[in-house]
This record gives sequence, C-alpha cells and structure tokens, in this order.
Amino acid sequence: MARGQLRLDAQRYTGRVDNKLTESFPFTVTLAVLERGRDRYDIFCAPCHGFVGDGNGPVIRYGMKTPTSFHDPEMRDEPAGFYFETITDGTRVMPAYGARVAPDDRWAIVAYIRALQLSQNANAAQVPADQLPLLEQTDTITK
Repeated sequence: MARGQLRLDAQRYTGRVDNKLTESFPFTVTLAVLERGRDRYDIFCAPCHGFVGDGNGPVIRYGMKTPTSFHDPEMRDEPAGFYFETITDGTRVMPAYGARVAPDDRWAIVAYIRALQLSQNANAAQVPADQLPLLEQTDTITK
C-alpha cells in the first residue's frame, strides 16, 4: 500500500455509506469548497453541462449530445453520492474523471452543482431578509 493511499473513509472515496449512495458530504461545505468546486466545474464540467448546469455547454454546437440539465426535477432529487459516482466513473457518453480529479475536488464539484441547483430554482422566500435589497437592485439593473 502506497503511503497516503489507504482509503478507509468509504463515503469520501466512493460516495456511498453502507453501499448506498450518500445524501450528505464527507466534510463541511464552506465558501472555499464552493469556490474550488466552481473552479473545477468550469474546467471539467461546463464545456458540456454549461456554466449554469442547464446542459447548454459549448460542445453541443459541435454535435455532441445535450446532457440532461441539473435543474430537471429528477436530477435535483439525486443524492450527492450519485454525482460523485458519476464524476468518478462516467456514464454512457461522459468520460470518467476519477483518475483526473481528486476525490475532494469531485466533492467540491458536487457542492457547486448543488449551489447551481439552488440558485436556478430558488424563490424570494428562500433568500435571507438582509439579502433581498441586493436582489431588488439587481432586478432593477436588468430591466
């Protein structure tokens, strides 16, 4: 066993707990984790999945199949471990990134996907009261 390669934390390295896809993260999601997730997402995921996770990445202009939007209800309902496992092992069209993206970075990407899902499907009732004036300013600017 190579030094640093003993992986006893199944959740962290497989996305599963008791052989079931986990709903939770193996560490606390912080702003730094989300920032790292955004950085890794922009590099590895956005070309296909788009910068907001809607499946409208630049590669579809070149004939690639449009990925399912992360905002579809069935995708929002998937546990966090589903995304981790998919990033690790790939799918029919999506390549496996397990060898290219470190486990903690895969979790950071999953956290960022969750943030995208929340941002694209939120309503004003979910916004903290002290942040509502910022939304109103942004809405005025975009009109």
